[in-house]
Amino acid sequence: MLGNVPRQDSRGERLRIIRRRPDMVVGVLATAVATLGGGFALSTARDHQWQASSVALGAGLAVFAWLVWNIAVRSSVGVWSDGVDVVNGFVHHWLPWSSIAVADSAVDVVLRLKDGAHVRPLSLLGSPAGTIILGNRHQRGAVQALEAERRQRSDDENAQRTRRFELHWVSLLVIVVIVFGLGLLPTN
Repeated sequence: MLGNVPRQDSRGERLRIIRRRPDMVVGVLATAVATLGGGFALSTARDHQWQASSVALGAGLAVFAWLVWNIAVRSSVGVWSDGVDVVNGFVHHWLPWSSIAVADSAVDVVLRLKDGAHVRPLSLLGSPAGTIILGNRHQRGAVQALEAERRQRSDDENAQRTRRFELHWVSLLVIVVIVFGLGLLPTN
């Protein structure tokens, strides 16, 4: 999914967000099913004097839903006027245009950096079978868009790439509240 979502930030103007729509839809559905399953497990636990196995199942499904949300739904590639913002589940990369040597898509999309490192965006992963059979048009389109922007942008050699770990507690809190809310609803 190539989306044009204009927004101003310290990273410049956001030009587009790149995601794989099927992965995102499956992630949203899996998150919803796991959240509802967790709520059902907790309502079962409540009806049986808070049986430990049902409570553990409910909590486990809530954590599973949070992991799926962060990996499948939150992962994206943001194309900004000053660089590329890659969110891979819990790892957030900021890559200024000057640090990217080339964007490549043999099997997966890979951003090869000038210092020899590389970043594989989770939101643009593909399967080898899909690449062989279909040539993966989505990945080629993403690489073409990234390469076109990279060639247009000025090289600010002072810009630094960053990598940081993000747990994104807000989504966990929302999922836990929904699971416990569903688990405490009357079952009559």
